[in-house]
Amino acid sequence: MKKDIAELFEKGEKWSCFPFRVILNKSSSQKDETEKEVKSTILISVSKRNFKNATDRNRLKRQIREAYRLKKDTFLKKVFDHSSENTNHYIHIGFIYTSKAKEPYTLIERKMEKALEEIANKIKH
Repeated sequence: MKKDIAELFEKGEKWSCFPFRVILNKSSSQKDETEKEVKSTILISVSKRNFKNATDRNRLKRQIREAYRLKKDTFLKKVFDHSSENTNHYIHIGFIYTSKAKEPYTLIERKMEKALEEIANKIKH
């Protein structure tokens, strides 16, 4: 687990999609069987420097997790459709909340969808 997180920050591709800083690390392995899998793990971080109260940080993390949960199925279908036959994809994604204000959930959900579309495009190519 710690190795995956360290690798995510060291080797991952980074870009901004306000209010997130997105970090992506993807890997794939060949499989002898005809099945293919796409697995994703996420890391969510909200800065203590920007939000002193733990309740504020936890609420933002919950909202980010919920936005990801709602968009995850369509995201994985996009990645799954474009992967090659006998390849397993392992996707590690980090979402770092960079805004200094508590953004409304509708914005978080919309930006999560945009970030996941960008991730799917980067995985396709």
